[in-house]
Amino acid sequence: MPQLKMNEHHINLGDSYNFSEPLDVSQESMDSNEINLNKYRLLPIVHGSYTCLGPNVYYNDQRSIIKFNKSDHLILPKSDGIKLLNSPLKNFIIKIWSIGTNIETYGRAVSFDAPDNCIIMPEWMIEQVLINYGDAVMISTVNICKLDSVKIKVPKCMKEPTTIIEYELRDHSVLYTGKRIQTGIFNKKYNIIDLKPSFVGMINNSDIKLDIEYE
Repeated sequence: MPQLKMNEHHINLGDSYNFSEPLDVSQESMDSNEINLNKYRLLPIVHGSYTCLGPNVYYNDQRSIIKFNKSDHLILPKSDGIKLLNSPLKNFIIKIWSIGTNIETYGRAVSFDAPDNCIIMPEWMIEQVLINYGDAVMISTVNICKLDSVKIKVPKCMKEPTTIIEYELRDHSVLYTGKRIQTGIFNKKYNIIDLKPSFVGMINNSDIKLDIEYE
């Protein structure tokens, strides 16, 4: 059975912070802080209603917008970055769901320079939860495990799917059952149909067993 080899990708946070500049927080930096676990045990670190915005609010060039839209990256306000920096969460992701449909999607916060009470999301996430930019969504931090097995349904025309999937997932941190990912090569989408040990999990820096099913 093929293996997916996913490398760790994150943005480092230095020893000194200038909050007049965009705040980028890496998982490594969060894990290294001494924190009070009891303080955060009961409630999500970040939770509430946010207005979703497009990447054109943050990026000025089309190339960066295209790259962001192919990822599962999220940009949150600086106040949320400060909360997460001082939290005990290790394998945290952001759960997002539509207030009207309750359809869920998941992503990873990689930067914290969004306007207050706003979240900057890729276009495919907007489509998946059946909303438009400017609508309100609910978000919440959740702690998840790493995946060790993934089953993916791909188009019949896809040759060497393992290589293509590794390439397409290079800017993704989390997979979940029902996630649909656009392939730039065939301009088609493939579906995540089964995961282990959970229906959602991290893929960073992991060797994952891959099961391919053709449509």
